[in-house]
Amino acid sequence: MTRNFAHAPGTRAVMETAQQELTCQLCSEQYADPRILPCLHSFCRQCLDKEARDTAPMVACPACAWCGPIPAGGAGCLPRNLHLVYEVRMSQAASQITCERCAFSEPAAVFCFKCSEFLCGACAEQHPPVHKPVPLGGGGRGCARQIVAAVLAMPPLEHCCALSNHADRVLELFCEACDAMICRECATAGDHRDHRHANLADVARARRRDMRRALEQAQEMVAVLGGALDRADSAARTLEDFKACNAAQISNAFEELHEKVEARKRSLLADLDAATSRRASALDYRRTRIREAQRDLYRYCEVVFRALQTHSDQEVVAMENAPLAALSDTLRASKNVASIDPGRSQAEGLSVLLETDRLALDSLGRVKDTSPYPPACTWASTTVAMVHDRLVASGNVEDRGDGTYTVTLVPHRDGAHVLSVLIDGQHVMNSPFELDVQKPPKPDYCALNPPQEVASVKSPLCLAVSRSGDVFVGTKSNSIHVFDRKGGFKRAIGSSGEGDGQFNGPSDLAISGDLLYVADCLNHRVQMLTTGGEFLQKFGELGTGSGQFNAPCGLAVDARGRIYVCDSGNDRVQVFGDDRTWLMSVDVRGQAMQHSPRGLALDTQGNMYVAAHGSACIMVFTRGGKFLKNYGNLKRPGRIAVNSGGYSFVIEGGSDSIVVFDPQGRRVYTLKGLNSPSGIAVDPAASPSFYVANKGSNTVLKYSL
Repeated sequence: MTRNFAHAPGTRAVMETAQQELTCQLCSEQYADPRILPCLHSFCRQCLDKEARDTAPMVACPACAWCGPIPAGGAGCLPRNLHLVYEVRMSQAASQITCERCAFSEPAAVFCFKCSEFLCGACAEQHPPVHKPVPLGGGGRGCARQIVAAVLAMPPLEHCCALSNHADRVLELFCEACDAMICRECATAGDHRDHRHANLADVARARRRDMRRALEQAQEMVAVLGGALDRADSAARTLEDFKACNAAQISNAFEELHEKVEARKRSLLADLDAATSRRASALDYRRTRIREAQRDLYRYCEVVFRALQTHSDQEVVAMENAPLAALSDTLRASKNVASIDPGRSQAEGLSVLLETDRLALDSLGRVKDTSPYPPACTWASTTVAMVHDRLVASGNVEDRGDGTYTVTLVPHRDGAHVLSVLIDGQHVMNSPFELDVQKPPKPDYCALNPPQEVASVKSPLCLAVSRSGDVFVGTKSNSIHVFDRKGGFKRAIGSSGEGDGQFNGPSDLAISGDLLYVADCLNHRVQMLTTGGEFLQKFGELGTGSGQFNAPCGLAVDARGRIYVCDSGNDRVQVFGDDRTWLMSVDVRGQAMQHSPRGLALDTQGNMYVAAHGSACIMVFTRGGKFLKNYGNLKRPGRIAVNSGGYSFVIEGGSDSIVVFDPQGRRVYTLKGLNSPSGIAVDPAASPSFYVANKGSNTVLKYSL
């Protein structure tokens, strides 16, 4: 009969595979008296005692994230991993088993199933008789493999009571109150006589049944995990194949592009060489003519000069007019040659045109990843839940595309909540979180404080506020003025014109991080700059096609970097990706007779709020362009802003006022007494506060509760 390790008393040994490494992770040596932690990982007893001394009172398992205390009696109180003990012994195939109690390395003579130890004869005599150690065949002088095999073949022993006066009593009962095995003497006359007892065999059968059920579930889960691992491995191979294939395509495309660029370079250099060679030949001919004329002049000048210096009057007259005639002819020829400008004639009409779009080269090609997980990894999931008084509120997770995620959920009520965020069933760092949820008080805009003048700006048209509190104001002078939170002037951005970083009617501004977007209305484009004023990029032109504009007036950017543009002249809202590629258009002409949309804002859910100058209501669309609702009864609504609480602020051009609506679209307050308000923005750092560009008084005002 084969010995079952589970029969050994006082153990919770885990049946690990026979191929398991027999090396302790703490000392990197073969296991010596391995003990099992509550996390079911095993380590040498001495190693655990040393860890307990070094890191008391807690011990961290180096194989997993478990951390807990060691029993007061030390690692020796932890269950012994008999399987590892036997495996270590079996690995010592040629060695002799020696006593595990004394330091004399005497051959083992007996084996104690109670202690799971091999003992020599001397140690066996001192061992408690109640343990009933079993003698080893052959006096323990066989090889380790033979002795261990013989021990494993022994039938399980019936264990007797540990009390000295009950040493001959077999453990037959189980005390449910003490969770201990007892003999019948303990149950009738001992400390357990008033406790509830059960037959040990029945308890063992029940536990065996539970263990088999747990084992079956574990084996089923092993198969499930095996299938998941196979799918993950397949997904990894698919991903590697995809990477290799596309890397090859990218390399081939750029090699082909490089060859074409090199061929074009050679062709241009050849054309340049041919063009310059033809002109160089003509230039050489003219240079030769000039040198000849210069040489003739030198010669005639020398003859005439000597005649003047050395000839007598008679000799000069005798020469008649021959020298003068020859010199005059040479002068005329030289003037003709000198009248030709060889530099101008050869350079004129010769130029090299290199139309290289460096921006296009910088953005040539794109790797687009629309999911945080590969498609094959269907097992990957993220769970968000908030619990309060057993009520569970589930949430959503949105990938912002920049390595961060937005977690959104709505709790059922106020009070203490526990928020858990799990990925693949594992808590993220610091999860679960303890939160105290309090419903924010409903803002009373009827109790607005007197306005604070933030800045004095001539003819402000639009404005935006950064999270740091800087206020950006677009002006009629086609520049953008920047002020700090206290109204101190910081800098001016841009000037009038059609060039990069120049504007013609900046009609709206939007800020996303350190990027500033400008709706350049009369240039029919949108420009992207840093908040410091450095020009980065522009997109759009006059037209009616996708990505073209006709007087863009409203502008907004969502958390994912998508750009929403109110294309006023085309009665639509166009949406662009974070890379400025066109995504979609939302036609507003068929909704409530909308036309000439002027104002655009986004709420925290990404819904679009559109205010049209030729309509009396505000239109609300989903981020995908689906119409949701309209609200309000306004006179020529213009600019609009929406705060994090869902309140919308609309400039009513027909009454020079600002109308405040609650999240349900109900009018809650009308701010009057303004002078041609032209722009409005909410304060991202203080949601109830908002800023107004008051064009008629050349001021920027801040309103707060």
